[in-house]
Amino acid sequence: MNQLIRILNDADRETLAWLRKHVGDVRVAAAARHLGGNGKPYLSVGAAISTYFRQRLFNIAGLLKTARSAITTWPKSASCWPSETKRC
Repeated sequence: MNQLIRILNDADRETLAWLRKHVGDVRVAAAARHLGGNGKPYLSVGAAISTYFRQRLFNIAGLLKTARSAITTWPKSASCWPSETKRC
């Protein structure tokens, strides 16, 4: 990853570790290539992108929690989902 992104300090290393863990190497590398053009992008400038990804991940986690709650609380006797009540 160091060949794609310019890392200047420990904060950059921590941000890169977080991105790799939560977003994945493929997406981080794709973003670095897109942002870098002919050179290596500075990760410090990408801190806003890191914040954006964190917000997106928390939004997704909230949606998954809501969906899981709906699925586990749905009555076992129900023969169809609420959106399908016209067909049941």
